[in-house]
Amino acid sequence: MMPRYIQGATTGTIAVGDFKIDERGQTLLSEVVDTLIPKTDTKGAKEIGVHLFVLTMVDDCHSASEQQSFTGGLGELERFTRNRFGRAFMDSDRPSRERILVEITRSKAALSDLKQFYKLAKRRTIQGYLESEYFMAQVMPHKMIPDPYDGFYPASKYES
Repeated sequence: MMPRYIQGATTGTIAVGDFKIDERGQTLLSEVVDTLIPKTDTKGAKEIGVHLFVLTMVDDCHSASEQQSFTGGLGELERFTRNRFGRAFMDSDRPSRERILVEITRSKAALSDLKQFYKLAKRRTIQGYLESEYFMAQVMPHKMIPDPYDGFYPASKYES
């Protein structure tokens, strides 16, 4: 069975439980996620689908008012960037996008929904990336069982 956060991904709207986001919002969220953790010598957050994790967590773990703030803030992001920077977030290059996200946290003009959206998106993006199969298997392999204790390890190897 296909996970519920992927169901409907080919349609214009993703429905995650009662929480819905349209294709435009999904694309914008994927770009925010990509700005937070871009592709370098490792895969970026957008590339491994962290935006879908963010949507699932917002649906499963946050109240209806927090979900409303999230969608309201996502919508406000475009208005904020047009007013402050003269162009849309999607039309900006990476350094400009980074400045926009920093400005959201510093600006007194940013609406509370926008700040709540960014705070939640950042938190869940980091969580999703660090808990992803890609990160735990390839970037920083996770050991379910730590190495065994060696009581006879020579203490002289610790001395400098």
